[in-house]
Amino acid sequence: MDIQTQTEIIRSFRFDRSQTASQGYKRILIQLFGFLGHGKSSFINTCKYILDGGDYVNHAQADSSDAGRTTARISYPLTDYIMLVDNRGCGTMNNYETGEIFAQLANLLPLDQEVEWSRGFRLVNRIVEAETEILKSDFTFPVFLYSIKMGIDEEHIEELRNLLETAQSVTGVFPFVVLTHKSHGGLTVVERAFRDMGVGKLFILENYTPDDHFKKRGRHEDVLRFFNEVIKEVEFHLKHAKDLAQEFKNHKQLVLKFIFDREMSFSSQTEQNTQAYMVQRMESLRRKSEDQRNEDRQYFEEEMKRIQEYFEELRKKDNLRFEEEMKKYGQYKKNKNKDCILQ
Repeated sequence: MDIQTQTEIIRSFRFDRSQTASQGYKRILIQLFGFLGHGKSSFINTCKYILDGGDYVNHAQADSSDAGRTTARISYPLTDYIMLVDNRGCGTMNNYETGEIFAQLANLLPLDQEVEWSRGFRLVNRIVEAETEILKSDFTFPVFLYSIKMGIDEEHIEELRNLLETAQSVTGVFPFVVLTHKSHGGLTVVERAFRDMGVGKLFILENYTPDDHFKKRGRHEDVLRFFNEVIKEVEFHLKHAKDLAQEFKNHKQLVLKFIFDREMSFSSQTEQNTQAYMVQRMESLRRKSEDQRNEDRQYFEEEMKRIQEYFEELRKKDNLRFEEEMKKYGQYKKNKNKDCILQ
């Protein structure tokens, strides 16, 4: 299939006019998520460049370094029925950042607003407050972007696996994975790692950038194939009857449970840390008390030794003085006897 035909299929996609066929959905919301600086903004610019057909425009304010500037959840319409959403990238996939990501993937938070990493149950309040602004007719489609040039550590694989599986739970779709920086070394290792995580749809491509946007057939084909697969996946899911309101409710409950479990775990960990600190502190005090007793005992022994040495010195001086006195007395007595004889 040539590029023009593939492009036309994507541009002409729409949910069927029949309510039964569309099940009430009106547009596809392709939710991009991942780490900071892995190419989400560049991917958005690339997609719009290819589908719009005009000049390259830096819509998402990406730069050549992929430094990760996005701090808001921003939407970018591609057609009347397909929209890309650039979710704020995570520095680390801790439970506060991923909680926010899951709420966005489940479409529980409004578009085009700043993203905050909410601690405590603040995120729950934001979800409740935003419910009237959410379009339940959006088909949310999760797409995880990962840069090949970042490599992948064995210790993070299980963390990523859990992230992808949870994303599936809160959207009903296992995430497509897009690996960026195709020409960078290390592709085989990263690709195999994601395959081992159970990723079925993996796309490897090179983004266009402000410094590199000369049109290349291969890049166009990679991106167009991605969108055609998204459409096929959506159509597959539409073959199974869905209740939009119930789907929304189920996904919201999963996210709320994640937040609740997170806070309970944090509270439990805090309590454990407090108990551990108290035990450590008591042990420290005990050791300090023991050390103090040892110091006191040592001081007492040294004092006793000094006193004994002092009295021993006095005894020696007294003996010496007594001996001298006795010598003087003996000499005196001898002289006295001599005087008596002379008389």
